[in-house]
Amino acid sequence: MMEMGSATSHRGFVPWQVLLLTASVLIFWNTPTTAKPTIEAVPFNAAEGGSVVLVVRNVAGKTRSYLWYKGDGAYPAKNIAVFKVSDQTTTHGPLYNRRQKIFLNGSMMLDNLNKGDLGVYTIRIIMQNFMMLQATGGQFHLYRPVSEPTLESTHTSVRENDSVILTCLSSDPGISIRWFFTNQIVQVTGRKKLSPNNVTFTIDPFKKEDAGEYQCVVSNPVSSRKSGIIRLSVKPNIRKKSPGRSQWGILPIVVGVMAGVALMGALACFLFFKKKEEKEEEEKEKDKNKKDKEKEKQEEEKGETRPHGQL
Repeated sequence: MMEMGSATSHRGFVPWQVLLLTASVLIFWNTPTTAKPTIEAVPFNAAEGGSVVLVVRNVAGKTRSYLWYKGDGAYPAKNIAVFKVSDQTTTHGPLYNRRQKIFLNGSMMLDNLNKGDLGVYTIRIIMQNFMMLQATGGQFHLYRPVSEPTLESTHTSVRENDSVILTCLSSDPGISIRWFFTNQIVQVTGRKKLSPNNVTFTIDPFKKEDAGEYQCVVSNPVSSRKSGIIRLSVKPNIRKKSPGRSQWGILPIVVGVMAGVALMGALACFLFFKKKEEKEEEEKEKDKNKKDKEKEKQEEEKGETRPHGQL
């Protein structure tokens, strides 16, 4: 009897178990899946010294508290802060450094960013019914604001049909460069060319319509800076003398002048020495005449002193 009763009772219960199981499966299939929470960094490209907000998305229902951690995982040693929704109080963790702020919706702002802030973050969300949700993410890129570039030119006064090269110099990595002519982006043509990295801008040949103000702008995803302005002007073309006239035509003149000077010098020397020689001859002649006269006088004096009768 016991076994029969048991057997009968067991056989009668089987359809209800199957029905209950089937109903449970149907309810599971028809219940919409709750989206998992995510963390998104806004902006994705941030500047050193700037701010970024780690926005928590896909959190439905009332929450009790938000717990933020640095890195992948909710480890107590990596806790930044705990925010309690009911009284909006924040309890600081080991990695809190006064640059983090948690908002009422669970998002967290990081201020005065530096390279140590890069990486992933984890948030643990305690719901009103004590259900716990967790998400990891929040990666962002960090860039240093660019410095002012230096603009250089091979010439500032350019002859028409000559070439000129402008160079935009910057020490910042990962930048893009744009060129402006009279506050308009330059149009690259057959005469105007940019180098592959846009560092140099060449105009060849240079025309009158190319005269004006040039400037370059360097930028990265978080900042941009303009260079100083360089003004290019047209240099007047000066008619060049032919090489035969300018170089060789003057040579005979120079040679003639030099030959004339040499000839005059030689003639002057000849006249000087000739005159000197004549003067010396004249002096010698005077000397000789003087000696002859003295000799004659002496002979006359001797003759007068001879005794009479001596021949």
